[in-house]
Amino acid sequence: MSKSVVMMRCLLVGFAVALTALASAMSANAAPKKSQFKVLHNFAGGTKDGCTSNSRITTDGAGNIYGTSLFCGLDNGGVVFKLASDGTETILHAFTGGPDGLEPHGGVTLMRNGDMYGTTTGGGKNGFGTLFKLTRKDKLKVLHDFVNNEGEGATGNLYRDKAGNFYGTSPIGGAGGSGTVFKYGTDGTFTVLHTFNGTDGSNPNEGLVADKADSLYGVAFEGGTHNWGTVFKIDSAGNFSTLHNFTDSPDGAEPFGRLAIDRDGNLYGSTVRGGTSGLGTVFKLAPDGTLTTLYSFTNGTGGANPYGDMLLVGKDLFSTTTTGGDPSCRCGVIYEITSKGNEKVLHTFTGTDGSGYSAGLTLDNDMFYGTVQNGGIDNYGDVFSLTKN
Repeated sequence: MSKSVVMMRCLLVGFAVALTALASAMSANAAPKKSQFKVLHNFAGGTKDGCTSNSRITTDGAGNIYGTSLFCGLDNGGVVFKLASDGTETILHAFTGGPDGLEPHGGVTLMRNGDMYGTTTGGGKNGFGTLFKLTRKDKLKVLHDFVNNEGEGATGNLYRDKAGNFYGTSPIGGAGGSGTVFKYGTDGTFTVLHTFNGTDGSNPNEGLVADKADSLYGVAFEGGTHNWGTVFKIDSAGNFSTLHNFTDSPDGAEPFGRLAIDRDGNLYGSTVRGGTSGLGTVFKLAPDGTLTTLYSFTNGTGGANPYGDMLLVGKDLFSTTTTGGDPSCRCGVIYEITSKGNEKVLHTFTGTDGSGYSAGLTLDNDMFYGTVQNGGIDNYGDVFSLTKN
């Protein structure tokens, strides 16, 4: 083979390597792939489906997702539903408004054996709601009937500790009429851990999170020193303390949704109103009590009035707003707040794919899942997924 041919082949090989390197560099500097949003199920309402879901999604690791709807079903008392990976929906239980309960507001806690636990806001023996178990064979058992001095209208997902005890919040009722924090023990004992009286908060909502020392944390929508809501703590010994009283501006007003907590004990959440524009905030509360406003919503395309549970993934925060976004709809957005305090809108609801209240996001295998209360094909809301980039 002549030297000229060898040199030509070397040049061609070098050119090909250069092109490959250039293509790789261009790919690395390209704009990040846009998150893919998909409606998994449009609620149809009526007697054969649910509607108006206020539920955070629960997943089982096998591609099935579970949740509740507030209304519709056989007796218009709401349902517990299962959505298979192929999109097939199964109604696991339709509430009657009688002894089994009425209008579940939170999602369900799924056990390894397939049993589920949750609450209803009404119905039951006393009309103040129930704490229930739904077995893997779809048999519902009421574990506790609320009475008014224990709380009423329990909302949010139950928190389960390592010992198997369940904890939750009721936004109204209790001896002070302003809501309670409760415990349901493994032995079937029901205990009121704290009764709110307004000065220490009112309308605790959407459940609790815990730290390594088994202290519980949550938010009260109203009450406190300025009547704009509070962040509270109940330690493992049962001692209650108010960690922060919201002032409206700049820290926010009316906190709503379950908090997130990191390994260092920092708490993260959102307020529906207040902040620099009066349209809500995302905040961080350090263990020493220092509150930092990470972001204030402005009612533009970035959304406004966040109600969803806060989800911490790495150093970034993810949740939903109820309004803002598309100017022609103002149906809300799915958002991310980066560690630097910048907002990224991951999806803007248009009405046809959902609108209004969303309970927040659940992450499973790089996929977010959630529900939205309104919008969709029949305006009964839907279940959606969103890829995580």
